Amino acid sequence: MDPATNGAAAPGAGTALSADITLAQAVGALTRRRQSDGGAAAGSAAAGGASPETSATSRDGRVSAESERASSAQDATQHDAGPARASARPVPGEAETADPDAEAQDAHELPPIAPPRSWSNEDKELFASLPRETQERLAERERSRESDFLRRQNEAAVERKAAEAERGRAEAARAQFEQASLNALQLVQAELARDFPDTRTHEDAARLANDDPLRWAQWKQRVDNLQSLHGQVVQIEAAREHAQQQAFHQWAEDQDRSFNAQFREFDEPEKGDALRSSTLRYLTDVVGVPRDALAGLAGHPLFRDVRMQRIVYDAMRFHAAQEKAKSAKAAGRPPVQRPGTAAERPTSHDSTIKALEAKLANATSTREQIAAAAALRAAKRSAS
Repeated sequence: MDPATNGAAAPGAGTALSADITLAQAVGALTRRRQSDGGAAAGSAAAGGASPETSATSRDGRVSAESERASSAQDATQHDAGPARASARPVPGEAETADPDAEAQDAHELPPIAPPRSWSNEDKELFASLPRETQERLAERERSRESDFLRRQNEAAVERKAAEAERGRAEAARAQFEQASLNALQLVQAELARDFPDTRTHEDAARLANDDPLRWAQWKQRVDNLQSLHGQVVQIEAAREHAQQQAFHQWAEDQDRSFNAQFREFDEPEKGDALRSSTLRYLTDVVGVPRDALAGLAGHPLFRDVRMQRIVYDAMRFHAAQEKAKSAKAAGRPPVQRPGTAAERPTSHDSTIKALEAKLANATSTREQIAAAAALRAAKRSAS
C-alpha cells in the first residue's frame, strides 16, 4: 500500500513518514498538527473553561513550536557555516615545505646580482659561480665596505681642507708678522738717523756720553731697540729659509721617486750606480759642467725637476748610442780581395786588441761594457 495514500486517507490515525521526508519536516508537520488541535481546544476552553488535558496539549504545542524554530535556526546556521568551514579547512600540502624546484625556478627568474666593480675579472667570474645567497651576502658586505670607505674618505677630505685652511691662516699671520717686524726695523733706523745724525761711530757715541749724558741715554735706548728688532728679523729670515729648504727637500724626493718609477733600472743597485756614473761623466766630460757645480745643479729646482732629469738621461743615452755607432764604423770592414789572390793573414792582433781595450775603458753603459768585453775576449782567442 502507498504510504502517501495511507497518510491522506487516515489523517487521524497518524502520519506515515516517507523515506524522502527528513526529521525536521516531520517535526514541523507534527507541530502544526498540534497547534491546530491546540487552537480548537483553546476555543472550547474559552467557551466553557479549560480542562487540564487541554492545558497540557497547549503546552506541548508551544514546546513543539520552539523546537521547530530552534531546528530551523540550526539548519540555517549549518547552511551558512558550511562554506566557511570548507574554506577554513586546510588545503592538503599547503603547510608542507615548498617545492625546491619551484624555489630554484623563482631564483632563476630574479635578476642576477652584479659583482663589485672594483674586483678583478677572475674574482667576478668566481662570484658568478657562487650560490645566490652567498652572492647577496658578499654584495652586501662589499657595499658596506665601500660606504665606510667613502665616508672615511670624505671625512679625510674635510679634515685636509680644514688643515689647509688653518695652514693658510698661519702662513698669512706669519707673513704679516714678518712684514710688521721689517717695517718697525726700518722705522727705528729712520728715526735714529733723523734724531742723531752726528752719532755714527763708537767715537761719536763716547763723545756724546761725555758731553750730553741725557741725550746719550736716549741714543742708547734707540740703539738697543734697533738691535732687538734686527735680531728678531734675522730669526724670522732663518726660520723662513729653513722651511723653504725642508719643502724643497720633500719636493726633490718626490721628483726622484717619480723618475725612478719611469725608469726602473735606477732601482737596481749595480745598474743604477753605473747609470748615474755615466750621466755624471756625460755632464762633465761632454757637456762641460764643472764638477764643483754639480751640487748646485742638484739643489736647483729646474734641474731637479723630473722632466729635466729625463731630458738629461735621454741625452746621455743618445750620446752613448752615437759613440757606439762610431766605434762600429771605426772597426771597419776587411779589405776587398781581388779574385785569384790569397788573403793576407794578419801577423798581429795588437791593434785590434788595443782598440777593444780602449773601447771597454770608455764604455758609458753596462751594455757597452759587456759588448766590448766579449769582443776583446774573441780577439784574444783569435790571436792565440
